[in-house]
Amino acid sequence: MITSPALTEPNKRTVVEIAMFPGRSLEVKRRLYRAIVAQLAQCEAAIPEDHVLISLREEPFEHWGIRGGQAACDVELGFETKLE
Repeated sequence: MITSPALTEPNKRTVVEIAMFPGRSLEVKRRLYRAIVAQLAQCEAAIPEDHVLISLREEPFEHWGIRGGQAACDVELGFETKLE
């Protein structure tokens, strides 16, 4: 992986990719970013906060095959995905 020369510990460069259902607000995403970075900074590997890149992909419900091959848009999930 090519890393920035500004990184103090380039071997600790960490990329987090998350595929998720759509619906979270920008504020919820901001809280998620902060929580991930904080947890990685506190873990045994102690990843510096500025060494973390987080990528969210919001895939439409019809792009998910779940519960035995059903499209997620056809399934009652049992939870709300529109979070503020």
